[in-house]
Amino acid sequence: MVTDPKDFFVFYASPERDADLLYWSGFRAPDSFLAFESEGKRHAVLSSLEFDRGQREGRFDEVLSLEQVIVDSGTENDIAGRILWLAEKYKASRLALPDDFPARIAFDLEKRSDLPLHLVERPICVERVRKTAEELESIRRANAVIGEAYSAVEEVLGAATIQGDLIYSEGEPLTSEKLRALIGTTCLQKGCLAEGTIVAGGDQACDPHERGRGPLPANSMIIVDIFPREETSGYYGDMTRTYLKGRANDEQRTLYNTVREAQAKALDGIRGGVDGMEIHSMVVDYFEGKGFQTSRDERGYFGFFHGTGHGLGLEIHEEPRVSRQSSVLEEGMVITVEPGLYYRGLGGCRIEDVVCVRQEGVSMLSNHPQNWEIE
Repeated sequence: MVTDPKDFFVFYASPERDADLLYWSGFRAPDSFLAFESEGKRHAVLSSLEFDRGQREGRFDEVLSLEQVIVDSGTENDIAGRILWLAEKYKASRLALPDDFPARIAFDLEKRSDLPLHLVERPICVERVRKTAEELESIRRANAVIGEAYSAVEEVLGAATIQGDLIYSEGEPLTSEKLRALIGTTCLQKGCLAEGTIVAGGDQACDPHERGRGPLPANSMIIVDIFPREETSGYYGDMTRTYLKGRANDEQRTLYNTVREAQAKALDGIRGGVDGMEIHSMVVDYFEGKGFQTSRDERGYFGFFHGTGHGLGLEIHEEPRVSRQSSVLEEGMVITVEPGLYYRGLGGCRIEDVVCVRQEGVSMLSNHPQNWEIE
């Protein structure tokens, strides 16, 4: 952790929503609970619902009974009072909290305590930025599941027909919602939960976080971005492929090939010690050199207007960044590499893979073919 060993460091969150708490505790629970580190020891205050499982599964040095702590401290509905009681019990000299700690409790602590209050920037557990072999395997497994989902998508697109401007499957228009359901089911059957999956075609694909809705257009680019979380480990996978059902025109092929070449150049440039900002600038320069400009008009932004990549692990977006922001890449970091181009009327294209940074290059953590044009 990034805190001073003398600090009384406090979490109050659910590990399902707080990646640092999950990493620190090794314990998964749906509801928020109080946990703290004091003199290098890890403690949790758990209700009877979670107490036994916390002792069995968590990496805690001590698990305290919430019911007993409430009785002893007299803090039935007073979380700040409970923290101060524990701080006194464990002889704290300074309170440390994540910088996004629940504000009402933090204000209460500051008002009611003479202890100095220190806010700590995320990530709290800085060591989780560089992945272990076990973590890498979890991410690789999640990406393998994504590959199976893409195979299912390709099978549906391959069997589909074109009627007018739309794609038809089993006699009905194929929609973003139907493909998203197929992806979700495939991932769930393989032990991953896929939420927020993007299946966006035509001009919808020109908004990178548009999930997609309605019938999918034929002869147009369709961005499919899948980022499920492995249920057993909590680690994410993240891959994007762009498809076109029908026959691409020359402009579409040029757009796709330019994005693919940009990704290849970025992958070739990544290694330990390189600043992610340099990789991003290289991609920007490559696109501009190929005549693909980035700007904004009355319809919105067009071109390449997002980062080239981001860290991946217990969070779908975590440190480091491969963007306009300086961020030196180190051995063992896991990042996505996902350049894209977006032009309304022509279409959107993004290709994304996941790599582990090595001193002399990268090792791939995702592996699925780029069979994008499906007749």
